[in-house]
Amino acid sequence: MQMKKLCLVILSVVTLGVSNCYSQMRNDFGFVGGGSYYLGELNPRTQFANVHASFGAYYRRNFGQRLSARLSANYASISGNDAKKSIFGKELGYVPRQGEFKSNLIDVSATLEINFLNYFIGASRYFWTPYMILGAGGTYQLSLSGSFVGEDPSLRYSYVITNDDIQRRKWPDPSTTGIMSKHAKITPNINFGFGFKYSVSDRIGLFAEWVMHKTFIDWLDGFYFDKKYIDATAEFWNQDDRIDYAHICDRSTKDWYSFFQLGICFAFNLSNKNDCYDHLRK
Repeated sequence: MQMKKLCLVILSVVTLGVSNCYSQMRNDFGFVGGGSYYLGELNPRTQFANVHASFGAYYRRNFGQRLSARLSANYASISGNDAKKSIFGKELGYVPRQGEFKSNLIDVSATLEINFLNYFIGASRYFWTPYMILGAGGTYQLSLSGSFVGEDPSLRYSYVITNDDIQRRKWPDPSTTGIMSKHAKITPNINFGFGFKYSVSDRIGLFAEWVMHKTFIDWLDGFYFDKKYIDATAEFWNQDDRIDYAHICDRSTKDWYSFFQLGICFAFNLSNKNDCYDHLRK
């Protein structure tokens, strides 16, 4: 009997908690804008290098003062260039490959935001907080272009990266030969980062954040070497050609891209229930 009473009490508390949480739920949508950059073969470790513009929109669902879920979409450009300073070549002993690329992409992500402090838009006491971001999403590559040179100057090869394949050109012949097809343009990613939120009025908030996206591919920049070509036959690709091409890639790593952005959000309720935090508002 005591166990039944205990279960009934726990069930009542959980039910009340869910009901209260439902009335506390708030929503906001907004816009973000800032910069984007890339980490990969042409930029192994330097943060905030070759920055380009990025912008997007999002919808956020707030579960109390500490936890939120967000769905966002961003458009971004990334690029890399090691024509002047071949970091990759110095590390692995190869000649500078004079590589460069440009790419445009769309990122769609679902993330959790964990506030370090109590926070909600319109509060008089809890009007700011740092927060952490954890999530996953998908990356769609809209366009890709680039070029690089081979390792062996005597072969006189240069390579052109397009949105669909990689082509080889032998100087002085202007014609090109396709040697590797581009992989799928959509790839999953995981993302994480940090930010800061600030409430400026009853319905408007501002935030700044930095989020890194790790992909599971090595062709976001076009600098990749498919494993199936390692054992290619001599009739398709001789040993010298494989070595000349393979030096551009570091197959042990995957490509990253990052956003650092400012955002504005507009809060609203989806229901007519009273907000449990009215006594904390301005």
